[in-house]
Amino acid sequence: MTKMKVALKSIVVDSTKLLKLFVNEFLQHLKVNSHENIIGFYGISQKDLNSNEYILALEYANGGTLRSYLESNFKNLKWIDKLNIAQQIAKAIKHFHSHDILHRDLISDFGLAKLISDPSITLLELAGSIAYSDPMLLIEGDKFKRTKASDIYSFGILLWEISSGEKPYKQHTEWSKMNHIINGNRETPVIGTPRDYINIYQECWKQEPIQCPSIDKVMQVLERLIKLTL
Repeated sequence: MTKMKVALKSIVVDSTKLLKLFVNEFLQHLKVNSHENIIGFYGISQKDLNSNEYILALEYANGGTLRSYLESNFKNLKWIDKLNIAQQIAKAIKHFHSHDILHRDLISDFGLAKLISDPSITLLELAGSIAYSDPMLLIEGDKFKRTKASDIYSFGILLWEISSGEKPYKQHTEWSKMNHIINGNRETPVIGTPRDYINIYQECWKQEPIQCPSIDKVMQVLERLIKLTL
């Protein structure tokens, strides 16, 4: 029997309704489980019979997170490296969207170039994701219904992060960050960033979801930039 190294994650689900939503979410993700840029989900098990704690078995991502990778390697990255990272993430988003699945929690602390949606984590429980959250979610809260444009917004923030090597809005506290974003403010482009790259992430992070480009358009721009950079 072949041994497989996996990552285990503990999740507490404290209501029957939440458990049903949680299981349904992961059943949806089984549809996209085979993509090379998406972390594989192998299964879920209740910790003990009467426990509300569940253990997830996930593909082990030995490359670390995008954030840790940028912190360790950014000074040595060329633009072609940054574009390749962006393209890999875009491919994963496209695969999600082609199955009408939203990624939801697209932040750089998840696996490098591999994505997984975690329905157990809400925006305010994971305060670090405020920087990546659709402004309309910050404004409307639970009334807001996420769309594919919400993922595109988050990806726009990630594109800036890949270009800068920095965490977005790092000079702000979480609550001042929220007000900053709601008021339409975004990060400043980094000197030396290709103009088309700036244009596409600024399109992605527009305040109104209807103004965001599709993932196909974002991929077209990234592919063109990669060809020009080679």
